[in-house]
Amino acid sequence: FFFQAEDGIRDIGVTGVQTCALPILEHHETAFQAEPRAEGRTVEVGMKRPRVDGIGQEVHVMVPGRVEGVLDAAGDGQQAIAEPVDEPFDSLGHLHEQGVAEHPEFDGRLRPQIRDVERRRLALEKAFAIAPELYTENYFRLAELEMRNAQYASAKTHYLRFLSYPNQNKQDCSEAQFKLSCVEFALKALKNPLKIEFANCGPEWNSPLNEYFPSLSANESQLIFTRRLNCSTCYSPYQEDVFLSQRDAMGQWNDARKIQELSSLGNEGAPCISSDAHYMFITVSQEIDGLYMGGKSKGFGSCDIFFTRNHNGVWTKPINLGSSINTAAWESQPCFSSDGKTLYFLRGKPQRNGSVREVDIYTSSLDSSGQFSIAQKLPATINTDRDEQSVFIHPDNQTLYFSSKGHPGMGGFDIFLSRKQPDGTWSIPQNLG
Repeated sequence: FFFQAEDGIRDIGVTGVQTCALPILEHHETAFQAEPRAEGRTVEVGMKRPRVDGIGQEVHVMVPGRVEGVLDAAGDGQQAIAEPVDEPFDSLGHLHEQGVAEHPEFDGRLRPQIRDVERRRLALEKAFAIAPELYTENYFRLAELEMRNAQYASAKTHYLRFLSYPNQNKQDCSEAQFKLSCVEFALKALKNPLKIEFANCGPEWNSPLNEYFPSLSANESQLIFTRRLNCSTCYSPYQEDVFLSQRDAMGQWNDARKIQELSSLGNEGAPCISSDAHYMFITVSQEIDGLYMGGKSKGFGSCDIFFTRNHNGVWTKPINLGSSINTAAWESQPCFSSDGKTLYFLRGKPQRNGSVREVDIYTSSLDSSGQFSIAQKLPATINTDRDEQSVFIHPDNQTLYFSSKGHPGMGGFDIFLSRKQPDGTWSIPQNLG
């Protein structure tokens, strides 16, 4: 074990224990149990680590001051932090932990102490300045933080530094290689920035709440979108509903109103209005009782896509599109082509924590009888082993816009376009810059 004290790095030199920074203790080791106890001006840290023969080996270390953020690899939820004492003390390992806490690659065993990205980055830089070879995996973590901060040149340096060490995690190595391709794109893109101006659409559509997933009718007279409302009587603190704003004869937009006939105590959103504004596709979330639309409809699981018609200014009861489109997976964000023939949407795997992974773009076409075909995933030209989102088919029915984490870009989700070729294939996606 190494700790940083006022007089420099101190090697405690524990026999029989792999030398590493105390709070990190190799995050993939699940058998550690840290049990710190404060006594006077020292902290006793006891750890058990199984040997190959399965017999536990226990050691105790006495260190000055306070030990913070000790890894709870056993995952039992107990806070493994000693009580503070008066003598100031900073551990090198704690600097590493500050740098990697909350990193999405970790599985929750590392207790999150630092949430601010810049503070985490500075903690890792400080740790590497003291001992650059101690925990080389964290060069990847540092590069990831720099990527988040758009510090592309530094990220490139640290991805390469990470890859220069042998026996690194294969998944991290693959991710580092991909991120290097993103860095190269970003550095070139920054030399040729696009001149684009963004303007707020005004109070008719926007509010202090969140608005998203807009859909505009072909004649540009109606805008439908999702708004997330605060709700004290719903199944969760928030509720998504579909809102509508219309343009009057003078060309002015009226204040958006909730479409009451499409609203329930659950979540309805991500609408797509047809080009003639006569019908609409919406996403409806499964509720606690397993039903949809406030118990009025059944579905297949998670989020399903529903269909509704406008009849004399009133939207009909939404109907589930059925098993050709919906499954036990998460289906959402529909987009219907202007020729009224093809539906594009997203499908992903819902997780227990509420997130969705492995999100891809699917498509289904209407046959001569008006039934949707079994949905098919778009090819690997479009979909990647990372997530795709926000699919939109241009009114020309040939240009597909979408966001993706899996094509080289500035980091995270970037917006891409791909054009359908005469033979029906899709072109290599182009990053919009």
